Amino acid sequence: VHNLIYCYSPEILTGEYKGERFPGTDYVDIYAIDNYSNSDDISAVITRYGKASDAAMEDRKVFGVSEGLRKLSEYPRADFWNWYFNQILNDQKSSKASFVCSWSAPNWGCQKGRADEESFLEMSQNTRIKFLQYKKGILLNGVNFQ
Repeated sequence: VHNLIYCYSPEILTGEYKGERFPGTDYVDIYAIDNYSNSDDISAVITRYGKASDAAMEDRKVFGVSEGLRKLSEYPRADFWNWYFNQILNDQKSSKASFVCSWSAPNWGCQKGRADEESFLEMSQNTRIKFLQYKKGILLNGVNFQ
């Protein structure tokens, strides 16, 4: 196989980032974390991001948040996007994330007309955040509101 990028993204609650299923630094290009938390206290999440960031820095790898959200349709928070990304950006270790991926599905991502829309639009103007641009269906900075 040529041109394959391998992202290792375990769910770690305690302990070390590289657990028993870690295939080794020769095989992993990106160290990441998935997070699904509907809580307003994400201090444990930020700690997990920090562990992944530390491991990536130690092994000279890229660190990112491969998935990270809350189910906004069931756990709404009007300021979610600013609140969530400010916690990442204001943390010394988490702020080293090269990317943060999020869903754009109706229950998880930002949706036009929902309470968190304004927060998303404000967050999208943050100069420390860049959006990946797609070729089709772009309405705002790479995000296609449904």
